[in-house]
Amino acid sequence: EIIENQIKIIKKRSKSSHEWVGFSESWAIEFFPAIARSFPNAKFLVSLRDPRATIYANQNITKKSRRAQILSYSRHFRKQVALICYYMKSKILKNRIHVFCYESLVFNPKDTIKGICNFLGIKFDRRSTEFKNFYSYETKKRWQGDSHTKIKISNFDEERTYFWKKKISDDTLKYIEFLCHHELKVCGYKLFI
Repeated sequence: EIIENQIKIIKKRSKSSHEWVGFSESWAIEFFPAIARSFPNAKFLVSLRDPRATIYANQNITKKSRRAQILSYSRHFRKQVALICYYMKSKILKNRIHVFCYESLVFNPKDTIKGICNFLGIKFDRRSTEFKNFYSYETKKRWQGDSHTKIKISNFDEERTYFWKKKISDDTLKYIEFLCHHELKVCGYKLFI
């Protein structure tokens, strides 16, 4: 019922009909099999991001009570990669899950979006990669991005994607790479330590 209500809300926001309606949830990968059984036509997109970047961003949130533990974030990333590997082989999710990296979306948005469109069986529209078309339903304005730096985003920014490399402490980097060593390698991320 929760998902059906989300879909209704998303449809109401839309000015035109769409072949696909969806939502983004970072911590819901464990529910894919249940969702797949409840929605037989559902497809699943998984966006991976380098955990060193997400952990660095989280550790720099101004309000300390909102910061997560590095161990917690690392466990989530490891679990996510393990579940993706498992789901890619499962009967219920076979051919229903598509994985892409956040970094590929930033560095090569056209090809990444084309891959998603092919997976969903829809025609690629170049407007989907134009930053000016991103809209925030929360602010009712053009989307400005979410960042701990509070800097407004005006485009896909390659430099911001790897900002963490210059700022992260060696101890934090060593800790994350120790915890996520194998999963980083599986995902094709370069290890620094």
